Amino acid sequence: VGHMLAHYRRDPSSLGRENIDPARVGMDYTLALDPADGLVKPMEGVEPNWATVEERIERVNERAKAEGKRAVRKDAVVMADVVVTLPENVREGDEGAFFGWTYCFLADRLGSGNMLGGFVHRDEVRTDGSPVRDHMHAAFTPILDGRFNFKKMCPRTFYQSLHKDLGDYLEQHLGYRPEIELEDGKRAQKALSRVDKRDIDAARAEILAPVERKAGDIVADATERAERASAARKRDEARARTARKDLADIAGQVDEKRSQAAEIDRQIAEKMAEIDRLDGEIGEKIDLRNEVGENLQREQRRLESVRQAAGRAEEDVEELEAVASLAERFDRAGRFEKRGILDEIAARCDGLRGRVEQVVDGIRGAVGRAEMAIADLARKLGPRSARMTTRALKRDLAALEKDMSPRAQALEATRAARARDENRDDRPPQRSWGQSR
Repeated sequence: VGHMLAHYRRDPSSLGRENIDPARVGMDYTLALDPADGLVKPMEGVEPNWATVEERIERVNERAKAEGKRAVRKDAVVMADVVVTLPENVREGDEGAFFGWTYCFLADRLGSGNMLGGFVHRDEVRTDGSPVRDHMHAAFTPILDGRFNFKKMCPRTFYQSLHKDLGDYLEQHLGYRPEIELEDGKRAQKALSRVDKRDIDAARAEILAPVERKAGDIVADATERAERASAARKRDEARARTARKDLADIAGQVDEKRSQAAEIDRQIAEKMAEIDRLDGEIGEKIDLRNEVGENLQREQRRLESVRQAAGRAEEDVEELEAVASLAERFDRAGRFEKRGILDEIAARCDGLRGRVEQVVDGIRGAVGRAEMAIADLARKLGPRSARMTTRALKRDLAALEKDMSPRAQALEATRAARARDENRDDRPPQRSWGQSR
């Protein structure tokens, strides 16, 4: 720490170095944070010395003692610095702004209370007397969370990102990006520039030897990786071909399934239409069955009326037969004088009996045909037949009535004519029963 502080201060002991030009020492200056306005500027009277560092050590020890912790170890890192060289592309006149904004960046990263100052040196020269580029030592005490902890404050990642982050910061404040990050070629040149001309070949060999070894290792590793990548690519291509073939098969199956689904949808639509049609036909059949049922009930009522009429006609025939039988008995007993009247009554009874029997036979035939027609209608209206309609039923009933009426009328007319022929009497009319009395 003492030697570094002496170098910052440019003590006489440090001026003995060959690369320091005493005539240029007056060009050096120190940057610090002005407590009055909080700005970084060149400050007079900022002297880096051991007393400042020792005071901070004592302050850390007091806090550690109050918290029951151990004091600062003797081998602890109590001071460090960051050296920043002025890049070549910094515009003329921006040198002070470059070092000032750099000091602000480092104070923000390391803590303004830890900074000892930014010591800008412009007095160093090369062996040929030409000045080297200006640079700044930004010294600080690595106090973190009340303890000296350089490793935690400045880990490897701190230096890995320092150049890029500083370049971004300066680009934002200067309006252009200083060349903080060196390219590989410039880094090699910088390393060679530090070596004497006589040792350049040896230095180059020393520098290039590990590079060549590393390059060989890299080439071998790259070749092996390329071979593995080629084999993996071939496997991937084979898998891709298989996957494409499988995908094509799956696409074909999908198209086939879609066609089948479309056909099934079409069949479903047809079945739904047929169901709708059958629903309509079933409704019509139900209406037709109801109508036919009403017609059947009406015809059955008519047939019942015919049967009742036939029963009354048979009763009349029986009564007439009883009258005729009584007349015959009266005739045999000789209680009536006018036999011609009785013969006429008997003849008329015979004619009436024939007509009644004729009507009864016709009614019975009509009843049988009606019952057959009803059975046929019931058969046609069964669950498997859909051809019966109301019009056909009405046509069959009309034909039945047409078939019954003329035949019955013809039979009745024939029997009436036969009865008139059998009962004709050419004798003079006789007196009535009342006149005979």
